[in-house]
Amino acid sequence: MKILNFIVATTFSVSMFAQIPNGTEIQKDSAYIATYNTVRELYIKFNQATMPESLEKYSSFLKKVNYKPENNTGVEAIMPWVRNNIEKTSFKNIQEAEQEWANVSNLTLNAGAYLKASTVAEEKYGQAFITDIMLNRGAGDKDPKEEPEYVAASLKLKGLLYKRLSSKSYIKWHSLITEFNEKANFDPKRNKAETGMDAMQWVRKNLNKTMFISIGHAEMEWDAIGLIYLAEKKENTEYHTFQDDAIIKYGPEIYTDALTEVMFGK
Repeated sequence: MKILNFIVATTFSVSMFAQIPNGTEIQKDSAYIATYNTVRELYIKFNQATMPESLEKYSSFLKKVNYKPENNTGVEAIMPWVRNNIEKTSFKNIQEAEQEWANVSNLTLNAGAYLKASTVAEEKYGQAFITDIMLNRGAGDKDPKEEPEYVAASLKLKGLLYKRLSSKSYIKWHSLITEFNEKANFDPKRNKAETGMDAMQWVRKNLNKTMFISIGHAEMEWDAIGLIYLAEKKENTEYHTFQDDAIIKYGPEIYTDALTEVMFGK
């Protein structure tokens, strides 16, 4: 809350314009910039709440609650329901439920706060406002990519990316996944974008289009690749952790820019 109050109170004497969908000009004044910064902070927390490990914690809690849509009208109603129906849950007692809820409640609150704020901001400023939030483009007062903190994070990410791409585990994983994709007749850029499937899901749906003799044959190779990927993540833990944190804080462009520079040897 202190952070949000600080952002809302921050003002800048800058005046710029943008177009919203209906063609109405909006002024990027101090109110616009304050809104941008507030929603940007909420977006970072929203990203944290939607990380796989965060979602797993929330999912685990709901399973123990034996959650059903008809039981609750919203997130704020979960714990009152649990307290009144503890015997219907998998928790030993209310104290255990309270403790676990304390560990996950902020995830749902942060997600809800961002979705609510972004909806209001989009109605006022247009879709471009949300796109700028996601890509960390700034509110027009300054370029976030020129900030010392961003520059330092970008350089560190690039260094860790170089290290990852030259690691033995990554080279082995990349080789195996490339070979699997060729056997599966699977193009990650095209097929995944069109269908949302990964290579193994593609094989299960399109076995006759692949070089595999059976789904079981493909699954054996896929499981072996999964073990190699786990080894790669372990060897390059610092990279994976830092990349996740950097994307959450600065947006996906910090990774795509680093990757482009590494691939072209910049």
